[in-house]
Amino acid sequence: MRQAFGTWLAVLCALVLLCGTVFADSKSESLKPLGDSPPVERGPVVPSAGEAELRKQLEAEYRAELEKRLAQERDSYAASLTSLWIANGAVWAVLLLFVIMQALSARKRMTELDNLKRDRES
Repeated sequence: MRQAFGTWLAVLCALVLLCGTVFADSKSESLKPLGDSPPVERGPVVPSAGEAELRKQLEAEYRAELEKRLAQERDSYAASLTSLWIANGAVWAVLLLFVIMQALSARKRMTELDNLKRDRES
């Protein structure tokens, strides 16, 4: 057993030594543009009147869809919160019922113990 552990330990050490250190590329190296060409500089894009109108229309549709999804999420959160409150109430009810049952059981045992003491004394 000990020899098998030593063998596995030796194999693990050999693997660690054989694995070379992996160096991450620096950010400046990985973000360099491909090739030797300089980056292309572009001026500001000026949308035409038709594109601006289309963009406004798409933005309005996007906002409407976003509001619809947000309303669905709020309804879902409200239902989850209601479910959580119901589950919390059920847990507390069971806990209180358990405490009450334990108190009644202790009271019953107390009366039985008193009866046994009385019977023993007489």
